Amino acid sequence: MNPLASNISEKNELQSNLSFITLFIAAYEYFSGTVMKNLEGFLMSHENPEQLEKWQKLKNKKIDESGNRDLLKSCMLEFVDMKVITKKEYDEFIALKQLRHKYVHETTEIIFRGIIEEEQDRLSYLIALWEKVENWWINEINFPGETNDFDKASSCSLVYLLFLKMVQTLHGDTYTKYCKNKKMLSARFNKYEML
Repeated sequence: MNPLASNISEKNELQSNLSFITLFIAAYEYFSGTVMKNLEGFLMSHENPEQLEKWQKLKNKKIDESGNRDLLKSCMLEFVDMKVITKKEYDEFIALKQLRHKYVHETTEIIFRGIIEEEQDRLSYLIALWEKVENWWINEINFPGETNDFDKASSCSLVYLLFLKMVQTLHGDTYTKYCKNKKMLSARFNKYEML
């Protein structure tokens, strides 16, 4: 059967593609909102004039030669400066941002052609980046100096846990391919089961 025909006429294929697009966009949007909210909260919570000024500069930072402003990119570049993420991870984030934009604005074309493997791999990058930023937040901001690794490993946002559960629901046991740290994932799902 023609791939176009199967992508729109076979229920499982259509549901799989729609589910993936929806899951990716939802995860990206939550991740990006959390990054901005957490960094703003961190910088504004100290009531330190220098920190407040830093937040204002991030909000107004021009991120390209054209003078465009993008708070999310500014926050992610700040994370590069703070050594939370690497420049390579920032570049991967830009690819995620572009894919999210494509999914939002070219959904019909994507459904017609289907989800390609490279795009499925992008979900792994998104989860890994979300996990890294969340772990940094937990270890450096929420529980600095804590030494109980299991507690830190099992600590994470409920939304992150629910997102991983949705990936597991859609992909069965293969969901672990999207997660780099299997030990941490196991600890987090133990916490999820207790909810």
